Amino acid sequence: MKNNIFQAVFILVLLLVQTAALAVLPEASIWFPQLILLYVIAFALNHTFVETAWLSFGMGLLSEVFSTSYLGSSALAFFLTGILIYFVTRKLTSQDVSLATLIFLAVPATLLFPLWAFLFSGFLSLLGISARAAFGDFYSTGVLWLAFSNLVFLYPLNFLVTIINKR
Repeated sequence: MKNNIFQAVFILVLLLVQTAALAVLPEASIWFPQLILLYVIAFALNHTFVETAWLSFGMGLLSEVFSTSYLGSSALAFFLTGILIYFVTRKLTSQDVSLATLIFLAVPATLLFPLWAFLFSGFLSLLGISARAAFGDFYSTGVLWLAFSNLVFLYPLNFLVTIINKR
């Protein structure tokens, strides 16, 4: 029970820090790490499939509250990223968390996140719910800076998540 409370407080702190940074510094979306995405990656490394699926979907819904993207796109993107990270760490790599494994997980997750949102917006435009968005609206050269900042912050965040899970 105490562990769940620590995790909930930690998630809220990450969400508030990320939201506040993006609200105060609008240009921070290019270089400020996606703390919620990094938490989903770190969580998927140490938990079961069901826990990972629920948490990643829930984190997507939480990020939707403070997002200006299409309703449901972040929830779907977080869910797919969490499931993908779970299967990659169980099938393709050892469950050993090394720096190389974290690099292998952080860069594709950062680069795939806008792709999930683009595909979701394309699906909505096929249904006639919204206008079609351009690919350049989701990808820019700033995504490379974002991937680098995610790399820098993933290892310390994974360390913190591991400490919280052992409590």
